[in-house]
Amino acid sequence: MNTDIYSLNHSRFNAAYYEQLQKFNQRLGELNRLMPFSASMYVYFKESGLVTGADGSRKLDLFYNKLRNDSRDFTCNCLHKLEADEVWATHEQFVLYSYQVKNVGSIFVKIDRRHLETYLRNAAAVLNNTITITTADGRLLAGSRPLSNEDITMLDNRIQLDGRSYTGIGLSMNKLQYSILYGENTVQEKMKTASRYTALLFGLFLAIHLFFIGLNLFVYKPISRTIRKLNITNSKMEKTITEQSIIMEQNALLRLASSGTPSAVPQNMLEALALKYRSYYVVSSQIEGHDGQRAWAAIEEFERILSEYCPYQKLLHRHDTDVYIIEAMNEADPRTIVSSVCDRLASNSLFMICGISSYQYDVLNVHSAVQESLLAIERHAYDSDATCHIAYYPDIAAIREVPFTLSLEKEQELIAYVLKGNTEGVERFFNTTIPAIMEKLCYKEIRHMLRYLHDLLNIIVASKKMQTNLSVDAAPLELSAMFGIPAMLTLLRKKYSEATAYSTQQDTILYDKIIAYIETNYRLDLSMQMIADHFSISTVYLSSYFKKNAGFNLSYYINTVRIKESIRLMQENKDLPVKEVAGRVGYTNVGTFIRHFKRLNGTTPTQYFSVTT
Repeated sequence: MNTDIYSLNHSRFNAAYYEQLQKFNQRLGELNRLMPFSASMYVYFKESGLVTGADGSRKLDLFYNKLRNDSRDFTCNCLHKLEADEVWATHEQFVLYSYQVKNVGSIFVKIDRRHLETYLRNAAAVLNNTITITTADGRLLAGSRPLSNEDITMLDNRIQLDGRSYTGIGLSMNKLQYSILYGENTVQEKMKTASRYTALLFGLFLAIHLFFIGLNLFVYKPISRTIRKLNITNSKMEKTITEQSIIMEQNALLRLASSGTPSAVPQNMLEALALKYRSYYVVSSQIEGHDGQRAWAAIEEFERILSEYCPYQKLLHRHDTDVYIIEAMNEADPRTIVSSVCDRLASNSLFMICGISSYQYDVLNVHSAVQESLLAIERHAYDSDATCHIAYYPDIAAIREVPFTLSLEKEQELIAYVLKGNTEGVERFFNTTIPAIMEKLCYKEIRHMLRYLHDLLNIIVASKKMQTNLSVDAAPLELSAMFGIPAMLTLLRKKYSEATAYSTQQDTILYDKIIAYIETNYRLDLSMQMIADHFSISTVYLSSYFKKNAGFNLSYYINTVRIKESIRLMQENKDLPVKEVAGRVGYTNVGTFIRHFKRLNGTTPTQYFSVTT
């Protein structure tokens, strides 16, 4: 009985199941052979509906048919439904014992009535007495001789049978009454002999009793242990099947939501989804923290709270948005449900926006419902004072979308603030101009505006050759993955403030670098384009910037440095030809050198040194 009868009480059969069932039946056959008379034991498993015994396994109705074939007077088909734990029944050909086992089914024992009565007659012949077995309610199961109903009621008293007087001795065991009738004229003479055969009778009772003890030890307890194992296994299998069903359902919904093509989903799955989602709507949500990052803990809490209000299935076809298909148990306003969930989750550190589609009544419309929920978010009229934003597609479907525009005047104003290092002007732009523009825009256009302002900042920074420690070039990636308007505004304000503060500092740094570059490279054929390319700025900006900071133009300063160096060379080496001096200080044409020298000093190089000498 210790054989592992995996799935013995389950309707899913396989090769291992039949192999274990065969071993179990063999053990039942061994128990049958322990009986001193012909008996067959069967076990009924209510989960699988099988009745199994030493002669094989069959369905319950076939088992009942077998009993009817064995005894014509058997008509009961309800032995497995009896409320009593133990029931005895007698028929023409057999005596039937039924024992109910909790959480398993029933144990049936069919005893051949003729074999049992033959066994009793042989035992009774020893003392020439009568042995009977009756139920607690007085029904005769078997006896060594036929008895009338009236005789059965007198078994505990003196009784006349065939002209002889008998005295009854009874013993109750296992809800049965065992009675032995001793003839009075033989009692005295056979008393000594009776004492020997009392042990034999006791052995009969003991054999019957041990049979039921063995039944309990070798069948019920192993079955109980097996059932417990089966329950654990079944629970795991049910969990696995449930998880697989959810995955299959998610995959099917994902295909419908992504492409809207029913041919991509098996027909049986489409039918199952159609039954489940007879009425539904789709919710798309974007939840972020104050830092612009996805708030995973808040998303999990959102889903937990949502499950308290209605059943849903999560669709994972967008990496930046959580999309849910919600079964509509009634025609309640979905805004009420989503608002209740958001109110319980609301926090100043979170940005939440949810788009809700219209009600749908065909699972093939999942794709369009998803698009509706996303479009509801895009066209939502943003309210900066709200902690949670709920966008319902039927409300926004007729709203005319206003595109974002920024006048050239405002754009130039912002650029001037940054380039001139006007921190107050930048702050004023973010505090007044941007909120005024946002009041007229939907959510999508506000995000468009913020991305535009970021691109504008990139252009400003690139024109100034600012250092990469401003991290402006990393901002496009950050903004593209962000949805919270407050976080995006905070990031942009910070970037503009950094660029503005850096602009003032950069003015001094750039001027010093240009001076140093000229003083180091004056011997080269320096040009405005060469210097501008070196600092990655335009020639127009270089010219105006240098004159603004130096008070004179760039070419004048280059000639001044060169003429000053030429004077030093001629003082140190008076024999150097003028042409060589011109080449050493960066002039390729000696005439140009003499003209610039005369313009700065009022005389030619030769006259200058003859006068000084």
